[in-house]
Amino acid sequence: MKQVLVNEPIHAAALKRLEEEATALTPSSAAASEVLALLPQVHGIVLGTGLTMGAAEMDLAGKLEVIGRHGVGLDNVDVVAASARSIPVVFTPYGPTESTAEHALLLILATARRLAQLDRAVRTQDFAIRDRPEAMGHELDGKSLGVVGFGRIGRRLAEMCKEEKE
Repeated sequence: MKQVLVNEPIHAAALKRLEEEATALTPSSAAASEVLALLPQVHGIVLGTGLTMGAAEMDLAGKLEVIGRHGVGLDNVDVVAASARSIPVVFTPYGPTESTAEHALLLILATARRLAQLDRAVRTQDFAIRDRPEAMGHELDGKSLGVVGFGRIGRRLAEMCKEEKE
């Protein structure tokens, strides 16, 4: 069975699907030297952050048939070197859309409700913060959201925040 290196955690369902076709090597907590030592035996890589696939790494991975970039962007893959070795490079541009839009919404809500400040107060047993004006936060009802950059993620965030009129 072919072996695929997954250098950082991916969704459990994706990992399960991958393991139906190949043996997944998942050294996400391993040192960089240990990850590099696995390269000679892998046929594929699901590449997240934390590992760069340059010419030297591709030379170590003599059985490599494909580099799959988990997420958007190919900044940690030398596409020219991969092309010179006839190694296809693929990526998942829609993969992080939902989670990134949800994260942006989380940060909006956390900021409006002063979550970090209130969390710090509770952790230091400053329960009197509830009586101070800075604890109030802001309600978002009736507010407008401005989205800078209206690509996949910006559009999804706008959809999440769209108020349905009755």
